[in-house]
Amino acid sequence: MGERRTARVATDARGGAGGAAHEPSLAELQEALARCVDPAGNVPARVGDELAREQGWNGRLVDVLRLFTASERRTAYLAGGRRPEEILRWMEPWVEVPLSIGELPHVVTGGGWDREPCVHSARAGLLERVLKARGGAPRRIHGERAGAWLSDECALAGPAEIVALVRAVLDEGPVRSSAGDGNPPG
Repeated sequence: MGERRTARVATDARGGAGGAAHEPSLAELQEALARCVDPAGNVPARVGDELAREQGWNGRLVDVLRLFTASERRTAYLAGGRRPEEILRWMEPWVEVPLSIGELPHVVTGGGWDREPCVHSARAGLLERVLKARGGAPRRIHGERAGAWLSDECALAGPAEIVALVRAVLDEGPVRSSAGDGNPPG
């Protein structure tokens, strides 16, 4: 692997880029990601952490970037690739989704890809129960990671149908945990 360029800026005594921490705009993030690519044009893992530290950035956009870039495998899984434009295209809808930054990692580790079923499950207070087995391990439903199942089964369903399907699955009894299967990328 070749040398990677990073977006270095002068920092003040508080550690931020020229002052207090702030949330970047999408344009600022796009420029920074373009400066961080490796020779193949890919964004490195953990670039969200690096940019937050070096640029003094914070906020939901940065939190979602950190989630997306936690590993090369996760970036490729969530964004369909590791190029800045791929990451930004798939990141933006997750920034806007009305799920907490604490709920998003559960969706990701559960293999979820469709936001709407997750939102309706969360509003009904069922999201964490459907995504996590007892003990906190990712849940599997009918052999599939729970987030993937939720996305696949409920992608075209309305809110009431989503909640009914989730409740029916939860009422079926114990559902296998996927502890140790290594999926999805983390």
